[in-house]
Amino acid sequence: MPAEFTMWKPFSQLLVVLALVVAVEDACGGSGKSPGSLPDAGPPGAGGGPSAGDDLAADSKYAVDADRDEGPVDAPSPLPDGAGGSTRPEVETVDTSTTGGKGGAASGGGAGGGGFGGGGFGGGTGEILDASGGIDTTSGTIDGGGRGTGGQPGMGGSRGTGGVAGAAGLGGTSGGSTGTTVDCGGGVTCSAPASVTPRCVSGRCMIGIGGGEGVYQVAFDATKAYWADSGDPYSDGSIKAAPKGGGKSTTLASHQYAAHGIAVDDNNVYWLVDHADDDGGSVMSMPKTGGTPVTLATVSAAPSRIAINETSVFWTTCPEYTVGDLMTVAKTGGTVTSLDTKNCFTGLVADANRVYYGNYTTYTVWSVPVTGGTPSLIGPNQFRPGAMTQDDAYVYWVNYGPGGSVVKSAKSGGGPIAIASNQDFPQSVAVDGVNAYWSLRDLHTLVTAPLQGGAVTTLVTSYEPLTGLAVDGGNLYWTNGAGITFTPLK
Repeated sequence: MPAEFTMWKPFSQLLVVLALVVAVEDACGGSGKSPGSLPDAGPPGAGGGPSAGDDLAADSKYAVDADRDEGPVDAPSPLPDGAGGSTRPEVETVDTSTTGGKGGAASGGGAGGGGFGGGGFGGGTGEILDASGGIDTTSGTIDGGGRGTGGQPGMGGSRGTGGVAGAAGLGGTSGGSTGTTVDCGGGVTCSAPASVTPRCVSGRCMIGIGGGEGVYQVAFDATKAYWADSGDPYSDGSIKAAPKGGGKSTTLASHQYAAHGIAVDDNNVYWLVDHADDDGGSVMSMPKTGGTPVTLATVSAAPSRIAINETSVFWTTCPEYTVGDLMTVAKTGGTVTSLDTKNCFTGLVADANRVYYGNYTTYTVWSVPVTGGTPSLIGPNQFRPGAMTQDDAYVYWVNYGPGGSVVKSAKSGGGPIAIASNQDFPQSVAVDGVNAYWSLRDLHTLVTAPLQGGAVTTLVTSYEPLTGLAVDGGNLYWTNGAGITFTPLK
């Protein structure tokens, strides 16, 4: 071996060691940062989710998970409680899964047996020792919750002297998905399906059920909510449905240009679309169970409101807020009939005998027979009558503007009666047989008062506009343009 190599050999080995140290430091991130360290989580809206101390009691980005494949769903972001901001309780995930029991240690050479994990029912799990020393979790208690996910395999018993290791316990079978529950305080519990995140706002439970790019009205049948999503761009408009209590939505119809308005009966869903290439629009229908959309009528002016009764579909037009028409067609399609014309028609409801509607041009409210005839004035001297609803005996509407009002009028006649006055731009209205509910545009609030009149109470305050409003099954639903949220009324 050359002498020069023998002299440099120890030094070269030292260089190799130093190079390895540097390489390890680089792999660990340098500056003493350990491998696997994560950056700090950002604030809400910058990559992190809302925390219990956020000022906003319901962050719109996290309100609903029901439509993950269709983008985040926005629900109203309510104002904080008081000057100091509210404290939102942490979301409590109710996990009904169980794990396998740990095998008992063998002694004297015996084999320790593993426990058998079972899916818990409603979250309760028994702790009964099995014959092998493991915890038998197959005897969960039943409290009405969904079946939990299966248990993990139990650990085998330790090997005894001269014996063999105990076998691992068997995992439990997979159960159903778990739900989510939030304690809102004051005895109010807010529960939702696993795919939905409930929120507590000022002690009130709020649950989102779906959304889109332009959601302004919602309609119901016995089990589901239905809505039109106008889309962004408009060519992406669609009709969707979801369980009323929350859950994943289903798209019934796609590529419905600027879809808006919604109505449902026992078999079908009805809506309106604009035309992409002219000023007109169409009245559409399809089965609630799915199928091909059917055009019931095509008109030269884009339709704005829709209503139905047992046999017919009704709609209004209001081009340029000047002149328009009230029109009807049979639910099966056919000849289109004009019931009133040459005015700008706004709010719209119908029963078996008459159609009720507002006239934005003359500040009046009217009714007309469903088969046509002479219109009757039921609301003179109103101010920008807008959104409308009904029950068996009365028609209700809002007068939209500063110092607006919520008004009712008996279908049998008698003139308008104010439920509430001096309301700031009331925008939507709903009733439940006891109370009226309406939204205030500029204040972004939902309020209520008895149908007979009385004190006005604020239910919900939000940073976002509150548009469509409906009551169904003891819940108050509203839209905010991008989603649907409800709160139990009791």
